[in-house]
Amino acid sequence: MGRWTVFLAGLLSVIVPRTAQANLTVSVGTLSLQAGGTGFVDVMVSGNGDPVDAFGFEFRIQPTGRTASWLQFANPQPLDYLTDPSYLLAGDSFDAGDPPVGNVITDILPLDTFLGGDLSESDIDSVVTSSRLLARLEVTSDTLLRPSAGDTFSILLLPTSSSYFRDAAGDPIAFTSSAGTVTITPEPGTLCLLAAGAVALLVRRRLRR
Repeated sequence: MGRWTVFLAGLLSVIVPRTAQANLTVSVGTLSLQAGGTGFVDVMVSGNGDPVDAFGFEFRIQPTGRTASWLQFANPQPLDYLTDPSYLLAGDSFDAGDPPVGNVITDILPLDTFLGGDLSESDIDSVVTSSRLLARLEVTSDTLLRPSAGDTFSILLLPTSSSYFRDAAGDPIAFTSSAGTVTITPEPGTLCLLAAGAVALLVRRRLRR
């Protein structure tokens, strides 16, 4: 019975596609962005020796409160991070020689979704043993309805078929993800006006005394 158990286990391991443990963790960064400004949000992936040959993603910007304004992805997205030494597929990126990485589209709000991905040029796995750069997202608050200071937005990696990791054998690699937050801060001119108003108020109080 013991030999048959070992035999059946080996047979099943060949027949049934392997799904790696959920060792990959995707973390979307945070950003403080001036009203009307543009900035970058880094997306990192970390693992414990997981082999990655290809990946895809679907990022979405969503307001976290009640606001009629919106934040959107810059269109097109930048490609220079593909040559960053910390990039997951640095030196072996297919997209580095054949852009673009993906497409910015409108799903609910204008330009709120970024679909894309990359794969290795050599078809050799990149082993993820530490935190690596997965994407660098450019976002802008210079929209038709600009966000105001204090507005916040989430950037999420959506759990759709467009978001995945695979190794060179084509086997999927499970992953978890955490959202990032973009907080809108006042424009420099507004800060100056607020500061000037505070100084004027202080002077008036002293004169009254």
